[in-house]
Amino acid sequence: MTRTTRFLFAIGLTLGLSACGGTPDGPVATTETTGLTTPAEAVIGGSQPIPDEQIRASIEESLQWLVRHQAPDGHWSSHDFLSSCGDEQGPCRHLEPASAPDPRGVGFAGYDVGVTSLAMLAFLGHAHTHRDGEIAEFRQAVRSAMMWLLAQQVEGDDPTTSGLFGAPLTGNEEWVYNHALATRAICELLVLSRDRPRLAGPAEAAVRWCLRAQNPGYGWKYGYRTGKNDTSVTGWMVLALQAAQGASLQRVLQIPHEEFEPAFEGAQRWFRSVTSSESGVTGYESPGDEGARLVALGLDDYPYSKQLPSMTAVALLGHFFSGASRGDTQVEKAAELLGDELPEWRPRQGRLRSKVNQLYWYFGTTALFIYGGDRWKVWDNSVTRALIEHQRSGGCADGSWDPIGEWGIVGGRVYSTAIGALTLHLHSRYERSKGR
Repeated sequence: MTRTTRFLFAIGLTLGLSACGGTPDGPVATTETTGLTTPAEAVIGGSQPIPDEQIRASIEESLQWLVRHQAPDGHWSSHDFLSSCGDEQGPCRHLEPASAPDPRGVGFAGYDVGVTSLAMLAFLGHAHTHRDGEIAEFRQAVRSAMMWLLAQQVEGDDPTTSGLFGAPLTGNEEWVYNHALATRAICELLVLSRDRPRLAGPAEAAVRWCLRAQNPGYGWKYGYRTGKNDTSVTGWMVLALQAAQGASLQRVLQIPHEEFEPAFEGAQRWFRSVTSSESGVTGYESPGDEGARLVALGLDDYPYSKQLPSMTAVALLGHFFSGASRGDTQVEKAAELLGDELPEWRPRQGRLRSKVNQLYWYFGTTALFIYGGDRWKVWDNSVTRALIEHQRSGGCADGSWDPIGEWGIVGGRVYSTAIGALTLHLHSRYERSKGR
């Protein structure tokens, strides 16, 4: 993908449109083979792909669940969404047991800014802003979330905090995720709504914080120029800056797009530095490591598979947004590794560890959507089936997903539902890129 094409794709992905000259094989024009050359191979286990109408209905059901669990002040809570459920004895309080510490889907405290941003992104992906969209309650949900997020932004002269969405949290060093997600959400909303009077200033302040906080020449971790890097935080920051650069190219954000180049170059340098030359696996903090674990669980027998190339998916997407293209050795190896570990809704089963990991699915889906070709078709069929066949049906939980994955129990049911909808949106965008 050339630099110009990447800029155009940044806008296209933000707007949910095809901006890269979509072809029948995917949104990136290419003739390279993926090793999966026949349409029949895009059908997993002989099952037919899920109809587009069913996928769209699934997305709307997930958004309806989010509407029902939005707090009156506009935010969603990772740990206290039940208080917005209505009836104290409602079905959300009596779900059938799931493979999670709390079957109702209550997550950890401290991530309200992050899950609110994810939820807002889910509505934006469905072409709803605070100004536009067919469904009034979706527009209102975005409006309320926007106002709440803007009220969380820190102002002042301190460069380590000015522009942050949500003040740094004591006892929760992962607060930087909140800011990355909120920055992406506000930048996407700015592009879609073109509401410069209300959003351009907060978006610029947030983006400037991201650019200042990066370790010079590398990536990000928890905090402000800490000198430490990790692939997960760096991946979310790249997504935030990709949306911001799209806003810059649309002339709704007053940051020259050239100012983003050092940030993307540093991120790609980090991704390459932690990718094993032998296996092609990208690590979290060192080449090919297994990635982070939820140490807060305090479990001797960790229930989640560490064989999934989650950070490889993050790096693959980061490579695309940082200027790499198909044909790049690390890009090709990463796509191959993702193809060997397709999404599968498999909770912990005896000695078999859980393979449910919606973070992996989201980054993998977005990266392979760009990659295109038959490899995308196979992945797309796999991830849509995993999500739709395990979406809650009936009762107050209708439309949500149980947060039983490795990171789902942190963000709770709001996280799992919002990121599930975002993942399914990529299928709809691909279909639109083909003119369907």
